[in-house]
Amino acid sequence: AGSNIEGSNFVDLQTTTTTTAQACALLGGAGFIKLGPWRIGEADHNHFVFGTENGNTAMIMRSDGTLHPGPRTDFNLKNRNLLTNSDVVMGDGFLEFNGRWRLGEVDSTHFSLSHVGGKTQMIWRSDGTQHPGPRSDFGTFTKALRRSHVSYGEGFVQLGQWRVGNVDGTHMSVFAKNTGKTAVIYKADGTVHSGPRSDFQNKNDACKAALALAGQYDVWYQGSQRSGAVLTITCDNIA
Repeated sequence: AGSNIEGSNFVDLQTTTTTTAQACALLGGAGFIKLGPWRIGEADHNHFVFGTENGNTAMIMRSDGTLHPGPRTDFNLKNRNLLTNSDVVMGDGFLEFNGRWRLGEVDSTHFSLSHVGGKTQMIWRSDGTQHPGPRSDFGTFTKALRRSHVSYGEGFVQLGQWRVGNVDGTHMSVFAKNTGKTAVIYKADGTVHSGPRSDFQNKNDACKAALALAGQYDVWYQGSQRSGAVLTITCDNIA
């Protein structure tokens, strides 16, 4: 188990070991994240995609705010190189992709994808409904580029109350933890299945080090130096 300082919430990231063989890292590459077989991110300046490594693309969202659902096989990220971690930037309850796209929590009721050009492509609501663009509200570019309310674990990333994650290799979903509602399911065959519904949710534990960097733990380094800069660490899961 990882070493905790007795009587405190400190987690020693330098001596934390793994009990699950799970690396605490948000996987991906340049401008995208990898959740199991799913790759989510920027195809180019004008296109953001949800697709799988089998070559199917379930959804393309364009910078003009329009949606272009699958099944289709273009604008797929399967051939993009993987890095040790994704270079996607973590902010206050959102992820920023190449400075142009933000996927994240607007508030506990609304979650969205928006573009720096001012258009919102999709709003997912905590009642399980979807509200597509083009529109210009409920974006996250007014939020601070300061990491908080972001955590991740095996096959998922959590942004505030919202989880985006691989469920079983065939399905991935966007759901609100506070209501238990699934707003959308993307399938590996490239089809889209809208909510409201309450199934197909990744409920894996968040990685302890990711929670630490999200501000839910204080991070302790040997030498009494605290930092939130480390994004990759092998760690325990917590319940």
